[in-house]
Amino acid sequence: MAEVRTLATYVGDMHALTIHIQEPFERQLTLTKDIPEAHNVVEALVKACKDQIPILAARLEKFGNYEKLLSDKIKSAVSLLFGYGAAVIDSLRPLAASKALRDSYTAIHLVICGYMMLYSTATALKDTETAQLAEKYVGEWNLLGQRVMNVIPLLALKDLADDGLAIDVHAENDKVHNNKKFSPLFPPQ
Repeated sequence: MAEVRTLATYVGDMHALTIHIQEPFERQLTLTKDIPEAHNVVEALVKACKDQIPILAARLEKFGNYEKLLSDKIKSAVSLLFGYGAAVIDSLRPLAASKALRDSYTAIHLVICGYMMLYSTATALKDTETAQLAEKYVGEWNLLGQRVMNVIPLLALKDLADDGLAIDVHAENDKVHNNKKFSPLFPPQ
């Protein structure tokens, strides 16, 4: 019984976190609507959340006591992980796509870490179905993180240009993508 409760807690955490991050990703759709490269990435982030939420909910239901676990996890994820401070910071700083996607990159890695914990827990407790689900989602979110990283240089340079700074967008972007220090971050597509 303790194993089931532990697994339900971890699955519930991921369910709540995915629900929570979907909202800012959806707001970024408007922010990136005029930047096709970034907009496509944000659409993929929203789609990942929409696809995974019902699958996690179904997995959570298999562990029982779904309603209570879900409400507890949503409350704790919203209040503890991100807090009210994040909303205040968002309202005070200017909306820049590069900063929004930087924040998304951070959220993606929180998700990856959560799925790694779920994978490790499920494997240790011999829940193959949950472990396979977690492993699949680690891979999906890793790819999404790479996609975000691929558009960050473009967005940062666009923000500079929008601020009226004279920059050579093509030369600077080429330097970032061709620099060997960054090559692991920018795999060929």
